[in-house]
Amino acid sequence: MNKNIISFIGQFLAALTALGTFMLLARLVSPQSMGDFLLYLSLATFLEMIRLGILHTAVVRGLQATNCQKSKLIGSAWGLALMITGVLILAVSILSLMVSAGNGFMLFFKWYWLSALALLPFDFGLWTLQAEGKFGRLTVLRLVNLGGFLLFVCLGWFYSWSSEQLVLGHILSSGLASFWAVTSAASGLKHLRQFQLKSASELWSFGRYSMGTFLGTALLKTGDTVLIGWFLGSSSVAVYALAAKVLEALEVPLRAVVSVALPQLSALGGQGKTDQFRIRFYRYSGWLGLLYVPIVLFLFYKAPIILVWIGGQQYGQDSVEVFRILCLFGLLLPLDRMLGIALDALGKPSLNMLKVMLMTSINFVGDIIALVLGAGLAGVALVSLINIALGVAIGFFQLNRILHLDIRIWLRLTFESMYKFRRPWQWFATDSRSF
Repeated sequence: MNKNIISFIGQFLAALTALGTFMLLARLVSPQSMGDFLLYLSLATFLEMIRLGILHTAVVRGLQATNCQKSKLIGSAWGLALMITGVLILAVSILSLMVSAGNGFMLFFKWYWLSALALLPFDFGLWTLQAEGKFGRLTVLRLVNLGGFLLFVCLGWFYSWSSEQLVLGHILSSGLASFWAVTSAASGLKHLRQFQLKSASELWSFGRYSMGTFLGTALLKTGDTVLIGWFLGSSSVAVYALAAKVLEALEVPLRAVVSVALPQLSALGGQGKTDQFRIRFYRYSGWLGLLYVPIVLFLFYKAPIILVWIGGQQYGQDSVEVFRILCLFGLLLPLDRMLGIALDALGKPSLNMLKVMLMTSINFVGDIIALVLGAGLAGVALVSLINIALGVAIGFFQLNRILHLDIRIWLRLTFESMYKFRRPWQWFATDSRSF
């Protein structure tokens, strides 16, 4: 089966499992406990993005190189990952002695160390399987993680889970997925003995820029959650998270395409095939953007029904306004993501980092202003919409300086792709040679 469609199926199943978990949490856990758990999860994910940012793109791109020595690359990445993890755990431990905060923050301080260690082999399994194009196994690995936590949450029908028990259940599911990654050799842990300081230094040289990109992206999401929790409380975090979680459905086709596009674009960029790279970028970004228009219109129109169905009456109505603003945000999401992927694939992670850091700064300042002025959750969502529009403009300017983009050709190739593959399932089943 074609890689695009396998990747899409995997992303769809993962998103469906995550959405089912969220629906159960919304019905089985109090808003306060759910908000505390989501605060912990947001903070843990934010720090995870530091490790992910340094290593993910560097490993995937490195494994695409024609002269790649896999065992040395993976072993060096493992050694660097362990160093990064140790530094992060130490930093969180020191910070916990200096800060006094609410329950969600304290859960993070207490359990981050175990979460960081439990996720490490799982992360490596995802990266190596993606680079090797083994999307079937990648899907299984991801579902072991998400499915394990879903089963744990299902036990909430019989037990009343506290926020701390939810944290431990989440860590347990990550540990099970990591165990599978190690025993199936997907994690590449056996290559740790091939660690070389020079290779780790090369990974760091590239990864420090993509780390800024991943970190900034995480701040764009985590910053909203943390500031809402700080200014408005955990219950408001749960309301905002419902709108954001439903909107994650828009990321399913995007993640599927990016999983396939990053190795392809990295290979073309590394070989200096600029013309082929430009055409591939036109087609991927163009038809993805058009695909999102009818989806966003449907979500916008049916927002009240969808939100009540997902989150129940206690969350649904309060999230409608926020969700509709974020739907408009979703229209620009494909172009913003593909611009960033293209910069990374061309070996220009510093430019992508600059774009994301500018967006992060604008978002952070805008959120504080909105919350201080009493604009509430809708104000935070509006800041996100303005911010991604600025991000697309910055990313286009950066990429245009390198590729000399032609909007007329871009539009022509986009509509040619849409005409050639008129049925939606054909867009994902398309072989990469067609792009």
